[in-house]
Amino acid sequence: MSSDDRKKKNVKDFAKSFATKGQIFGPKASTHTMTNTTSNIDDDTQNAEETPKLASSVADPSAPIQEEPVTPTLAPMSAFASYPAVYARSETNKRGNNEDSYLVLQLMPPRGSPVHVLAVADGMGGHEHGELVSREALLRTGRHLFETLVLDGSCGPLGQETFEPDLLKILGQVLELANFHVRKMMETNRWGRAGSTLVIAVVWEGRCFVANLGDSPLMHYAREAGTLTQVTDDHTIAGALLRSGAIDEELARVHEGRSQLEFFIGCSNLPNSLPVKEISIAEGDMLLLCSDGISGALKLDDIRDSLNSSASLSDITARLLDRSTESGETDNQTVVLMRYTLNIDAIQGSLVA
Repeated sequence: MSSDDRKKKNVKDFAKSFATKGQIFGPKASTHTMTNTTSNIDDDTQNAEETPKLASSVADPSAPIQEEPVTPTLAPMSAFASYPAVYARSETNKRGNNEDSYLVLQLMPPRGSPVHVLAVADGMGGHEHGELVSREALLRTGRHLFETLVLDGSCGPLGQETFEPDLLKILGQVLELANFHVRKMMETNRWGRAGSTLVIAVVWEGRCFVANLGDSPLMHYAREAGTLTQVTDDHTIAGALLRSGAIDEELARVHEGRSQLEFFIGCSNLPNSLPVKEISIAEGDMLLLCSDGISGALKLDDIRDSLNSSASLSDITARLLDRSTESGETDNQTVVLMRYTLNIDAIQGSLVA
């Protein structure tokens, strides 16, 4: 092999080592092609906002998500490299269509360990194009994270050996960009009021970075303590009253303001302080992102009892869906469930544990 051929091969191997493996999933009802609907403002705007497409596919919502770990050949993996088990499922339930969407994405930055992205968006019922808005919110989320965590680092100085992204700042940008995009969609297509909730978890090196708008929650089950905590605040009228101490949790569950959103993707004004935060997660902990078809029907104790199990993630998800339906819930139901592990041997061959 000539010197030039070796150089070309090295460049190709280098490019392959930075490949990003991502999957965008959602219910069948929210994956159809938009007809007579404009998601970008005009051709100039579309060209300006274009980013490289993620490798993506649409899966059966009831099927488990399986991914092979992506390991770079040139960048050494961090000691915190994690290969968590993930399962996602969405059900239309008793509604005419499914306005929920979800995102499961693994990003491979040029340096450091994999970044795992989980997100759920719930299109607002009773408003226009909820299934389209929820999906667009997730697409905008995935594109910005890909650009900032993968592309920006790949174009950095060759001597740069550290990868320390400000993930809280990046997630704040995601909320602003997704909201701006949906507002422009509404304006361009002359829709009435439209919107979606959005909750995002970015898991990286033993930490979970969280952002949300609306009432789709992220919950953290700590295996060692056996406790379940709702990490996010519900941006509803009832949630605001609960945080102020005006009502208690029991009253908040039945208050008429529990379904009236204060902030959401598509609202005219975002909170002055964007709702982003960071938590630590440990081996065996679980993260649950869901729509209010689950969280609105089940109490925290019921959800904790379901998560406090060594059963497979698919069985735990089925239990949550069954309990929600048995309680009389008719809304769409979406679950994204992660079991965090640093031990790849424990889940070799499948990420569904």
